[in-house]
Amino acid sequence: MLFRDYKASFDARRAKLKFEPGTRQLGIGCETKVKPAMPPWVMDWAVIYPDGLHIRVKETYKPKLHPHYDQGERMHFCFQYGATTAWDAKGMPRTASDRDTVIRLDRDQFGPHMHFAGKAHIKQESLDGTFVIDNVEVFEFIEAVETCRLSGCSMEEILFFSLKKDGNQ
Repeated sequence: MLFRDYKASFDARRAKLKFEPGTRQLGIGCETKVKPAMPPWVMDWAVIYPDGLHIRVKETYKPKLHPHYDQGERMHFCFQYGATTAWDAKGMPRTASDRDTVIRLDRDQFGPHMHFAGKAHIKQESLDGTFVIDNVEVFEFIEAVETCRLSGCSMEEILFFSLKKDGNQ
């Protein structure tokens, strides 16, 4: 994916979102880290709801190998929805504890996993359903949170997963 395509898609989809009154948005959106319009790039954005909950979404893209070095591939992501219990050095919201996290999806040094229902580092193999952690896109996550907030349905119902009963994580 080229940065200009990623940014154009991100900006267009973000512009279409409608949030409840009193909701604030923070963050840089998308920016390159070394050369203009070239990977690596990062997206860091937050939605702060009036009830003290927030969404924070971050993605990092790294360059693909030659001959596609001008294209990026997603290396890391963190999509979080939960109580705003702390702020980082950049003034962005964070959830300080898993007990304050409604849901967080990550791909980091531990691989794809989720934090949910007070549990940390739940791997894909500990889930039932059609949901695939590593395939979730930014706006799919945001739309799921918005649907949850508006309908009262659980994230499990909206994203089509459940925790396996055997307790393995």
